[in-house]
This record gives sequence, structure tokens and C-alpha cells, in this order.
Amino acid sequence: MPNTFFSFKRFTVNQERCAMKVGTDGVVLGATACFDGCSRLVDVGTGTGVVSLMLKQRYPSASITAVEIDHDAATQASENFVASPWSFETVCDSWQNFAAEACRQGLRFDGVFCNPPYFTASLKAPSAERTLARHNDSLSFAELCEGVAKVLAEDGRFFVILPSDDMDFFVSTASAEGLFLQSVLYVHPVVDKPHKRVVLGFSTQRQAIVEEHLYIETAQRNVYTEQFISLVKDFYLNL
Repeated sequence: MPNTFFSFKRFTVNQERCAMKVGTDGVVLGATACFDGCSRLVDVGTGTGVVSLMLKQRYPSASITAVEIDHDAATQASENFVASPWSFETVCDSWQNFAAEACRQGLRFDGVFCNPPYFTASLKAPSAERTLARHNDSLSFAELCEGVAKVLAEDGRFFVILPSDDMDFFVSTASAEGLFLQSVLYVHPVVDKPHKRVVLGFSTQRQAIVEEHLYIETAQRNVYTEQFISLVKDFYLNL
């Protein structure tokens, strides 16, 4: 049974009411998404709030709005934010509705980040909440990118973590909305294994694409690489 909480060095994430628990994908996104110089960020589908919390620790002067469609998850994320050293705005709504209303009001964000639902063909989860969190029926890649294009400021940045197999389709979908790939981080679970995830960075301007690789574990099981330790040492306990 998953732990009901996950303790980091500067904050604790309670997660018993969230369908999706703290995992490596969110931690990698929170530790690598680059928002230097950005003052206003929005988290699409915040879940437990872990990615927002990590990015707020890295960018304490940035304001973060966390959007979450599931009421229980939004409430728990808000409680996690209140218990942290920082302040956030939490909005319980779909990304589609939030982006449309922000666009109507002329609101723009310097940065958008998302650890999205992406299981399109696998079996549905037994609970409605977990299905909502894991499957993109309620938020397709096209809807995600369309919303980002509506709210992203000129020269803004958008970061997302996905299964490697979805990269080409997502890049094509984003490009159709005027979001251009600027960086790719290939995430390898083990040093001698192929990458399973990619962190994709987009901007509204075309530029040269920077590609890098991240290796999480050494060939010895459950032993982190020095690269990964350096990345998460400010967050993980006992590192």
C-alpha cells in the first residue's frame, strides 16, 4: 500500500486523497524544468502538488497557480501548499475551462508545466479518480497544447514529461499550436537501459534544440547515479 505521505527536505506531500501518488516522473519534472527569469507559472493537473512545490523551492519569487480537475486532489494539494513555506493559488477546474477563461481575461503566464495523463490504450484503472488521473480521456494532448498556446506569454516556456513513445506525436501536436521544441531530456531508468521518459521543453519561438540524457540508477539496482543525486539532493531526505 502506498505511503500516505512523502517527506522532502523542505516540505511534506500528503497524498492519501490523490489518485496518483508522488513518483519519479513528477520529481524529474520538478527538478529539471527551467523557468529562469519567469515570474508567473501555471501547473496543469497538479495532483498532490509535488511539482509545484519543487519549482517553488527552486524559484521562490515566482507565483504559481495550480489547476486540478479532481476536487479531492485539489483540496489535498491546497493543504500541502498551506503547510509549506510558500504560497500558491489553487484552482479546481478543468484545464480547458481554466485556459479559456484566462484567455478571455487576457491573463498570460511566463511558464506552464504538466505531468499529464497519457495512458490512451491501456486498461482503465479500477477507480474513477485514478482513471481520470492516468488516462487522457479528459485532457487530450491536443487540448493540453491548445490551452497552453492560449495562456503562454510571448517568449514563454512549456515543459512536459511523457513516455518516450509519445514524443513525436506530442511534438507534432504542439507545433500545430505554435509551440516549438527547444529541449529534450531523455530519462533512462538505468544507465545501460533505453530511455523510457522524455522531458520536453517548448517555446513560442523557433530555436536550436538542446538534447541531454539523465540516468537515474546505476547498473546496481536501487543505487542512484551521481548525476541523479546531484539533481535531487536539495529535495530528497538522506542525500
